[in-house]
Amino acid sequence: MKLFRPLLQRPIAMLWGGLALSSIGDELFAIAVAWMAVQIAGSNASWLNALRGAAALAGALLGGIWAERWDHRRTMIGADLVRAGLALVPVIAWSVGIMSLWVLALPLMLMMIVNSLFEPALRASLPRIVAAPDQLQSVNALFDAIIRVARVIGPVLAAAITVFIPIEQLFTVNSITFMVSASAIMKLGKSLPRQHHTVTSRRAGFTAGWRSLAGRWRMQALYVCGGLGNAAWAVGISIGMALAVARYDIQGFGVKGFAAYGLIMGAYGVGNLLSIFVVGSLQFRRLYEVFTFGSVVNGLGIAVIGAAVLYLPPEHMLAGMMAGGSLAALGGPLINISFILLIQTTFRPSEIAGLARLRFASLGASILTSGACGAVLYAHFETGPVIVGTGLFEVIVGAVVLLAPNDNASNEEGLAMPPLAEAAR
Repeated sequence: MKLFRPLLQRPIAMLWGGLALSSIGDELFAIAVAWMAVQIAGSNASWLNALRGAAALAGALLGGIWAERWDHRRTMIGADLVRAGLALVPVIAWSVGIMSLWVLALPLMLMMIVNSLFEPALRASLPRIVAAPDQLQSVNALFDAIIRVARVIGPVLAAAITVFIPIEQLFTVNSITFMVSASAIMKLGKSLPRQHHTVTSRRAGFTAGWRSLAGRWRMQALYVCGGLGNAAWAVGISIGMALAVARYDIQGFGVKGFAAYGLIMGAYGVGNLLSIFVVGSLQFRRLYEVFTFGSVVNGLGIAVIGAAVLYLPPEHMLAGMMAGGSLAALGGPLINISFILLIQTTFRPSEIAGLARLRFASLGASILTSGACGAVLYAHFETGPVIVGTGLFEVIVGAVVLLAPNDNASNEEGLAMPPLAEAAR
């Protein structure tokens, strides 16, 4: 199958395997944090998202300036080891009886700062280890599939693990997966050699991504609308679903509470996985249209989740939320892969890390915004209408991208001029 063909290359298989395991651990961490935060703080748990977004924004805008000068492989190894240590903080806090929202927030914020270094390094590394330019979409889809697979396995695994161990030990499992990922990246060795960077000023590093977008109006719209859509997703999915389960005691299929929340997230993961198989098998040409289509599908799915909370009887509410989650998840890979491909196939290789950092900053700003908005909205309005509203908002902002002027200099047809070919000139 085309999606899995790049795994025949040892460097890609090794990197993918390590990241797949750590992503499952990350999902366990995210589920545990979301559930514990709602139990501790109720609707105020949304402020945790605001802090997470602020940390991501700060890391991408400030830390990334130095990170772009560092070796990508060493950056990823260091990031994994630091995250392994941070994942243990909630376990230690729980064992000494000082668990609070701030105890969850501190490692989460620091992890987001470290993620802002890891993600650009990873995206800039993929074009360097791919065997052929025409495999770039499949490779990106394959690595995006890591997150999607984790969303299927993570919730189910979390529900199963917590039958035997306390929920706080999910953080310990996450720490172990980061150490395994770091070991896999270490073994890449000469497959990902140290890259040479032109020394630039801090000001030039700070503005690198912005300067690359100069005159590209539709690409600028993509960053803005992508951030707004992510804010809607965070309010509706990240906090909204856990809050709905806790507020309305949603149950079904013989489970309730944390296990019911895990089922909904598992359904979301299944939709993600189905979509990634399609993304990895096709060759996208009109990437902006793919982004908009993904945003519309994602937004409609979120609205269905809210509608299930509003209108379905209690015995069918869980099934309705799972159906909406699966639908929303179909749009996720379309959004992410089209965005990443536009960066990797439109700009010079030296610009990719800066643009990936700018995207991470945009997502951080959106998470910050969603955390603050979510706390206010869920404190003053019922959960169902808020989730419906966020879904419809994402539909609108996704469509706005196509209203922006075309980028005459950009490669809207996808892979016609890949970065590897440009580097060879």
